[in-house]
Amino acid sequence: MAKPRAAVPKRRKSRVETELTIVSALEEILTGQGFDGLGINAVAQRAGVSKELIYRYFGGLEGLILAWVEERDYWSMKRIDAAHEKLSSTSASLKTMLRQSLTTFLEDLRAKPQVQEIRRWEVSSRNPLARRIARQREEAGIRLLSRMPKDPEHDISAIHGILQAGLCYLVLRSAVLETYCGVSLQTPAGWRRFERAIDQILDGVLGTNGTKRK
Repeated sequence: MAKPRAAVPKRRKSRVETELTIVSALEEILTGQGFDGLGINAVAQRAGVSKELIYRYFGGLEGLILAWVEERDYWSMKRIDAAHEKLSSTSASLKTMLRQSLTTFLEDLRAKPQVQEIRRWEVSSRNPLARRIARQREEAGIRLLSRMPKDPEHDISAIHGILQAGLCYLVLRSAVLETYCGVSLQTPAGWRRFERAIDQILDGVLGTNGTKRK
């Protein structure tokens, strides 16, 4: 009779793997229950870890949310630096860089309902964490714009701000509206119209060729 095999010890997860499990648990809760469903006990239970471990690795729920935003949000220092490095390797005009920033932001936000949930919470909350997240995003945006070619004739920061805010609003409203000003928020054709509108606005401000990088 064959001897039973000895039980193979279960491999312990590394810290990196455990952190990813915790972050994934947070994301799953955001997806299923929204921001109101978040709590350190809920995240710990979903991740299968103790809440003490979350405190040890992230400093608590606030630190965990900030780490998640830094990894997932388009307007994070990490992602902005990567985007700028890619654009700066080309001879792109200011208009091209602005368009790339805006359309990539739009695509990224539409693809991430969890980030949308954070955005909705931010605009309706005076929570210190909401302000801290917004401040981090603002610093990343200023950093990106500061690296773009200068244009003394136009207020590029304000132009970018208006367009970005408009796109963000449209994405958030798409959760409850079919159309906005008669343009579909639920079809690829509708979103292509908004992207073409970005081109038309930038063409009107900077011309069809855009301001060339110096």
